[in-house]
Amino acid sequence: MTGYMNPDGSALAGGLLPSGAGQALAFDASGNLKVIGENSAALPVVTEDHIRAYISAGQGFNATTGKVTAANANQAVSFFSPASNTKNVLLYSLEIMYSNAVAAHDVRLANADPNYPNACPILNMKQAAGVASSVVNATYSTAAVAASGANLLAAPMTGVNLTAQLFANGAVLLFPAGTANGVVVFLGNTAAGQFSVTLRWIEF
Repeated sequence: MTGYMNPDGSALAGGLLPSGAGQALAFDASGNLKVIGENSAALPVVTEDHIRAYISAGQGFNATTGKVTAANANQAVSFFSPASNTKNVLLYSLEIMYSNAVAAHDVRLANADPNYPNACPILNMKQAAGVASSVVNATYSTAAVAASGANLLAAPMTGVNLTAQLFANGAVLLFPAGTANGVVVFLGNTAAGQFSVTLRWIEF
């Protein structure tokens, strides 16, 4: 950047802002070029690299029902961040598996936790000692549950033993810190069978 100098007299690397003011490049403690801010929620996109960085920092989580065998149709899975959560929650993956031939799944928003009888185990995706835990509550019901709440998306599927990622083309849901918000997956299974729902998110 011509005309701008470091304290040692070398040329300063950077560029000019639209206002004409100089802006130096920033580096982290290891000398690596910073290309994102510390809080990526301030940026217009969240990329796979951002997600991997949060996972490496111990801020990525996974919850799943596991493979569940149910004796009836129309189960439900809830993902809920309580108002007591001091972290923003960005849900970036919602994956469904089911064994019925035809199903019309329904994903809806929730502002109250249904707290179904069965807990989904939550794991930090950095498998190391001392990593953070999450206060998100992930639960599911094996009994039939009627769909309710603001409709986010519908996912009709035809076929046996299918797996589907419902968040396509980089879709995400952001639940801000200090607010009670969540999402419920209402499974449109037409008969008894097997299902699983897996959710992945980062917290910051």
